[in-house]
Amino acid sequence: MSLATLWALGSVGDRLRVAYRLLSKDLDMQIETTAVIRNVQKGTASGDLTTHGLEFDQLDPAQQMAMKAFVFDRQDDALEWSHGAR
Repeated sequence: MSLATLWALGSVGDRLRVAYRLLSKDLDMQIETTAVIRNVQKGTASGDLTTHGLEFDQLDPAQQMAMKAFVFDRQDDALEWSHGAR
């Protein structure tokens, strides 16, 4: 997962507790889990966001399926918004 914030939430290797909602036309699921920070990219200018690369520790099977469905829904949306351009 990529997470952008106004400041660094930790360093590489630190663990975070994350909670978010996956919402699409056929899906509405709250996910709460822990994640390991795998990379941190700080913005270069004042006010730039800091981007964190996160790896989830564990997701149960229902959460994994919800994540996959959400990603596929977003891919379908992107294809529709681009009018099928390749």
